[in-house]
Amino acid sequence: MICGQMVKKRAAGIAFVVGAFFLLASAGCIKVDQTLTLEKDGSGTIDLTYSMSEQSVAQWQDVANGMFGSDAGGTSTAMPFDFTDQDIRDDFKEFEKDGVVLQSIQSETRNGWKTRRLLIGFKSLAGVARTGFLANRDISLVKDASGNYVFTQKAGGAGNLPPEIAAMTEPPADTLFSDMLQGFKAVLRVKTPGLILETNAPQKSGREAAWTFDIDRDPDALQKVQKTSLRIVFEGKGLDIPAFHSAPARL
Repeated sequence: MICGQMVKKRAAGIAFVVGAFFLLASAGCIKVDQTLTLEKDGSGTIDLTYSMSEQSVAQWQDVANGMFGSDAGGTSTAMPFDFTDQDIRDDFKEFEKDGVVLQSIQSETRNGWKTRRLLIGFKSLAGVARTGFLANRDISLVKDASGNYVFTQKAGGAGNLPPEIAAMTEPPADTLFSDMLQGFKAVLRVKTPGLILETNAPQKSGREAAWTFDIDRDPDALQKVQKTSLRIVFEGKGLDIPAFHSAPARL
């Protein structure tokens, strides 16, 4: 499907937007800024902002409708910005049993760009995984022999993605699609409860590491966002965080 994945059911779309935003970015049609904050007890927040130009929204919708049309019920292919804030609030209610809560949501259109920001609270990474928000991302958090914590998010690579997403991860040659990739940018941050001792992040300060993939600065940004694995080692003194490794999502 186009732009990572189009959806025809609202609930599936919301889980996709939050959980597979990384793949949306890989498809090149969106700007993404995410901060994952971990607390001392393993709880935390995901602060996610994603933006798309109104022109790109219209172009992707036209392409999707041309390729897939409408389903038997007459519902056209939906995109992330088709969902209202209330749609998302309603759908998040089913995740409360997993300790995942939508703390706030803001949407706006300004200067030709549609933007939405979600602040999601969670009691544990395992709870987030059960909702499906970590689908297609291999994440782990474990203690090493020195008692420090090692956080990793392994690169997926096209071979680990669903076929419809893998087909969209190569830079397109078509002029229309190339134009729609302009302005792609993804910023991924991780804030840790202990001092960062080691990381492969280009930007690091104290307890925060960040990776930036910006096609305006680096023409290979799309390929790098797919191939880069995130790794952080942070001090474990005084912390008691349950070990975690993501598993196939329950969708």
